[in-house]
Amino acid sequence: MKYSLQSDLGVRLTAPFGDVNVKKLLFAVLLPVLLSSLASAQTPTSSPDADKSAQSKAESAPTLPIIKPTDVEFDKLSPTPPAMPTPTPLPPDYNSPDYRKRQQGVVYGLLSSIAFEQGDIERAKVLAEQALPLLTNPYTDQEFFCRGAAHHALGHYDLATADFDKALQINPRLASVYEYRANAYRHQGDLDRAVAEYDKAIELTPQYFVPYNYRGHSYLSKGDYERAFADFNQVVQLRPQDAHAYYHRSIAYFGKGDFDRTIADCSEAIRLTPVKAVSADSQSVTRYYYLRGAAYAKKGDYDRAIADFDTAIKLSPRNALAYHERGRAYSDKGDSKRAIADYSEAIRLNPHYVMAYQNRALAYEKVGEKAKAQADRDKTAELERQSMKP
Repeated sequence: MKYSLQSDLGVRLTAPFGDVNVKKLLFAVLLPVLLSSLASAQTPTSSPDADKSAQSKAESAPTLPIIKPTDVEFDKLSPTPPAMPTPTPLPPDYNSPDYRKRQQGVVYGLLSSIAFEQGDIERAKVLAEQALPLLTNPYTDQEFFCRGAAHHALGHYDLATADFDKALQINPRLASVYEYRANAYRHQGDLDRAVAEYDKAIELTPQYFVPYNYRGHSYLSKGDYERAFADFNQVVQLRPQDAHAYYHRSIAYFGKGDFDRTIADCSEAIRLTPVKAVSADSQSVTRYYYLRGAAYAKKGDYDRAIADFDTAIKLSPRNALAYHERGRAYSDKGDSKRAIADYSEAIRLNPHYVMAYQNRALAYEKVGEKAKAQADRDKTAELERQSMKP
């Protein structure tokens, strides 16, 4: 029997799109090269006075932040990250101001890509807006890729895929461009095309974990938990010390109805998360406890479920989902008053939480408060009508 994460938990339990560590590595490798090329291209060779003037301008120019991965992050990386777009062939105008402008656009495009993968969408959009005016006439695969990444950050998926198409026409063996084009298809809801693109990225870089991870999430969205499990299991094999890998696999186990293995993988994800990382990435750790609690609840172990939801709420006190699920556990345990309190808090945090109104109405019925139960049913109907409006 398969279990729907949407119907059972009211939410898809996926981590932020992408893997920040690999993007940091690519960024740390490529950006200094780009900045170096910019500096060398802008350094005049005419006279000492010109050298001093250029040096003065360089010192006064604003510097872009460079994100460097930590030693731990380097240790976690796949040994064979995919090739990123590089200027091939070298454009004939590489000494011109237009070329230098495009290279600045590449820098902003990469910065936007990194910010997007880190979940800082607003910063990604700002950087994308800075990149696009500098990349009006892309020439190399790298420039087309970076303009496509900027369009992707702004939600211009048709424009993004058009640029990724151009990059692949120049160099058809760029796994990362297939990956980004797949991401654009996925955001548009075209999961079949997304899977096909991830297939190509995996064919080019079979030992690189990120496309497996993305493809696994695409299979989750399609409800194909067996194939999602196969992809997430491959990620675990490639990254056995990565907590996220075990968590993603646990989602597939939950979808398959294998709650014991769900609990085991969530527990391993919790074990692999350093104490100092809990506060830095509380949202991810909240998911681990949340899903494990849901699995315990499915097994009828309500005390352990409630304990995990308690921890999830402590880590993320504004998480309406955790309050709702704890309310369900209390209700199944027969404690309707505590269930009502948790449903009420979930509604306070999310006034449009239909399932919370539905379940609170049932809890009110159990304690004999029929008027309040009817009020919640009326609110449920109102919210459902609103959701159906075009």
